[in-house]
Amino acid sequence: MRLHTTYTKGDKRWHTPYTKGDKRWHTPYTKGDKRWHTPYTKGDKRGHTPYTKGDKRWHTPYTKGDKRGHTTYTKGDKRGHTPYTKGDKRWHTPYTKGDKRGHTTYTKGDKRGHTPYTKGDKRGHTPYTKGDKRGHTPYTKGDKRWHTPYTKGDKRWHTPYTKGDKRGYTPYTKGDKRWHTPYTKGDKRWHTPYTKGDKRGHTTYTKGDKRWHTPYTKGDKRWHTPYNKGDKRWHTPYTKGDKRGHTPYTKGDKRWHTPYTKGDKRWHTPYTKGDKRWHTPYTKGDKRWHTPYTKGDKRGHTTYTKGDKRGHTPYTKGDKRWHTPYTKGDKRGHTTYTKGDKRGHTTYTKGDKRGHTPYTKGD
Repeated sequence: MRLHTTYTKGDKRWHTPYTKGDKRWHTPYTKGDKRWHTPYTKGDKRGHTPYTKGDKRWHTPYTKGDKRGHTTYTKGDKRGHTPYTKGDKRWHTPYTKGDKRGHTTYTKGDKRGHTPYTKGDKRGHTPYTKGDKRGHTPYTKGDKRWHTPYTKGDKRWHTPYTKGDKRGYTPYTKGDKRWHTPYTKGDKRWHTPYTKGDKRGHTTYTKGDKRWHTPYTKGDKRWHTPYNKGDKRWHTPYTKGDKRGHTPYTKGDKRWHTPYTKGDKRWHTPYTKGDKRWHTPYTKGDKRWHTPYTKGDKRGHTTYTKGDKRGHTPYTKGDKRWHTPYTKGDKRGHTTYTKGDKRGHTTYTKGDKRGHTPYTKGD
């Protein structure tokens, strides 16, 4: 009863279409494909979320006058989260006049989004120490980018790349064949490079690995970001005693993706006392997360119309899944899971009742 984007009758996949025989998703597909995770031309019938006539983008519908998706934005915006053509002015989250970045609104004095931050902060999605100038993961003095370190001469982010690279989480010039992360000749996927024999994307993994985008059992070496000897997690370093990844957290924490204060019960972004969810704070009465929503809403990441029972993007009656294909018997998406699973975005052990990342009994 969940979804992450609508899909047409007969469709059995989403978040990115794939051809017969395809065994992957959230990753590119063969020549002839004209869809996913980036703008597309007239005639497109795919794209992370439906859109109305006149729409030229996706990831979330938008009203007349809007030129991009995932959230409306005001005139004067100069930033995005996905490429756009001349005339485009912003997307992925609204922001007020004077704002120069998006992905989440922020208060006066804020200079970046994706998660609120205190005075003096200059970026979001995760706190960072003095001297930091970017977000989504902390970095040492001298860093000039974020979400992953890169060498001098780098002109992109979200993943390092060598001089001359035209890749990385943002559109690229003619001749480019992939993006969101560099890849080697012969690669047929992206969002992160992978070695020969790899059958999955979003991050490389060792032989025998059968999962990604989420931790896996003993023998795993971890991914989505390098880590030093003794590290047991990824996507961001964490202190001794940590049992989760994607961002450090203090002792006693049971979640991750961003630290949170005592009393917090969720993650992906800190929240004030009284909050019961995450990925973005919400007002009293909210019952979900990933983005605040108005009264009557029952899910997050974007508001939805009456009749909708889930979020991350509205969907029409009849929709039954989203963000990742699933087999008969599946009840949730964002990642496949075995029989008995009741949620997605990451596999979880028996007894788990939710997804987005595994958690232990009592979590």
